[in-house]
Amino acid sequence: MANGAPIPVTFAGGLSTNTYKGQLWIDKKLYTPPSHSGNVFWYVVVSLTNLTDVPVNIVSKDNSTVPPEVAHYAGRYDYMLCFCSLNGGVPYVPQGELYNFLELIGAADFLQRLEQVASQTGSALAQNYAYNFADALTQGDNKAIEALSFAHTPVMTLQLLPITVDGKTVYTPVKVGSTQL
Repeated sequence: MANGAPIPVTFAGGLSTNTYKGQLWIDKKLYTPPSHSGNVFWYVVVSLTNLTDVPVNIVSKDNSTVPPEVAHYAGRYDYMLCFCSLNGGVPYVPQGELYNFLELIGAADFLQRLEQVASQTGSALAQNYAYNFADALTQGDNKAIEALSFAHTPVMTLQLLPITVDGKTVYTPVKVGSTQL
């Protein structure tokens, strides 16, 4: 049974760390990535039972492994991962363990498009990209909210819908409108 108003979430990565550093808004609370430079991935893990509990807010230059701080929450329905590239260069896309992890927890169309463009054209078609992903850390549902752009900073909008079962409220991410502006 749903109860209460949905909580708005707005999430944006960036094509360049020089001009846009990434923002995650959960209701009125703003989260930003730690200081970084160059190609990085930004990971934010949010509790879906207590939206002010954000146990992970890190960046990593590694495009092939999942940071242990994030892997710790794999398979958890009560935590959400917000993931994005910051200053993503086309040759520098998720691969290996990181790619498989994102697919396992719900990445689909946009991650596959990014992989195809990078492997087929290298940087001949586009120099940079911005990829955003948000979903609960459960596995095998293929329903992540994704955005991808080779020209603009994608701004994802989603809501966290409160669901109460046996007196415990858990928020579930749901897509709102278009995932790109």
